[in-house]
Amino acid sequence: MADNKIIIGFITLTLLLSGIAYIQLGNQVKIRVDNDITTFYLPHEDYSWLWTVVGREQNRIFDGTSIMNRDAKNIVINTTYNNDTGEIKIVRTTPYQRGPIIKDTYLFNGSLDDVTLFPISHTIEIINGSGYYYRYTAYDLIYSGEKRKLDNELEVSFGRNMNVELHPNYRWAWIGWPYKLNSLSAQYDIKTDYEVFNIRLFDPPVEAFIEFDEPTPVNATWLNVSDLELAVSIDPCDNFQNLTYILELIEGGDY
Repeated sequence: MADNKIIIGFITLTLLLSGIAYIQLGNQVKIRVDNDITTFYLPHEDYSWLWTVVGREQNRIFDGTSIMNRDAKNIVINTTYNNDTGEIKIVRTTPYQRGPIIKDTYLFNGSLDDVTLFPISHTIEIINGSGYYYRYTAYDLIYSGEKRKLDNELEVSFGRNMNVELHPNYRWAWIGWPYKLNSLSAQYDIKTDYEVFNIRLFDPPVEAFIEFDEPTPVNATWLNVSDLELAVSIDPCDNFQNLTYILELIEGGDY
């Protein structure tokens, strides 16, 4: 049986014999789901036909300060899709040697040409983990700032416009600790034998801010919108084709 490539709306899904799943939204963003990590790619800034890593995700379970080993031989990646609805789910089930199970579910929809919703959600279910700690880490991010502790922040931005949305009520969260500077880690209490966390790494479109200069009306007369000179300046960024501009000019009224 050969590798399987499926096109569902705007999304291309490639399922490898090894179980690895690639999912790609046009030439905008691509995700690879492996047994142990999930990798996010964007087109290279100078060579658009090449893909470059902009972030990876990894789960860990801790018993106190000791990391728990995965049962690597029994990790399963299951991908389902519906051509009628466009819904795509990639589910990775990871058992651990002492009983806990982590189930990652990435949800997509091929009818949506929107990088903000790629993925729509990433749900992390933890079964039989009561009393342990769950640690989410995003790493290989583009970041050159300082190591810092987060204080109830739930969304953090990194280079190439990558964002991490965290689940609330983390025990602690840091950028640059306990791993490399270009990483973010958040640790959570696992209070019961079934806990759900929603955490998402994604690449939202860049927001553009538009400023214009207004000529000074003479003798407080009406402002003629045709006299406005509009200038837009945007730094080079990813997903340039997805920028949307809404300019509202209200005619009439005193200046």
